[in-house]
Amino acid sequence: CQKECESVLQLKTVTPQFADFDKVSALYHSAFPENERRPLEEMFSFLSGGGEFLALYDGETFCGFVCLLSWQDITHILYLAIDSRLRGRGYGTGMLSAIRQRYPHSRLIADIELETSDAPNNTERRQRKHFYQKSGYRSSEVQYRWREESYEIIVSGGDFDKADFRSFWNAFGVSKGVFSKAQ
Repeated sequence: CQKECESVLQLKTVTPQFADFDKVSALYHSAFPENERRPLEEMFSFLSGGGEFLALYDGETFCGFVCLLSWQDITHILYLAIDSRLRGRGYGTGMLSAIRQRYPHSRLIADIELETSDAPNNTERRQRKHFYQKSGYRSSEVQYRWREESYEIIVSGGDFDKADFRSFWNAFGVSKGVFSKAQ
């Protein structure tokens, strides 16, 4: 998929009854380590408070998905994954572009694993950060630990700080004590 392809990409709402739910589920389980996943059933319940679960299609081809959670002017990319056979073809960039079009006035944030020299997947972490940076995302001051992993928040469309982070999660009933400061 090249730049001209972005205009034909479609986002479709995912529900447990979604026709390609098995593809979404398989990608979710293959793209994210177990300690970073929530049960999908729990995700749908959680997202009902202000989120969307969307599948990306190029014509009839399932390309990937994104889970978004929005509050006020903040839209958080909780999970974004592209089918491994389709990576490097512009679909991830197309997804980020579609999200920006869907939420033109939002600060878009995503959490990515912190780059650390001792991480076995540090090259992937660096590539993931570069991918977002190419689409206009930049580091924020927010870093945290969740489920034994250190993350940083990257942002597009404005600034994002620790107070925003706390307010965002408090709005969804998630205690700030769940997250601890990154080391």
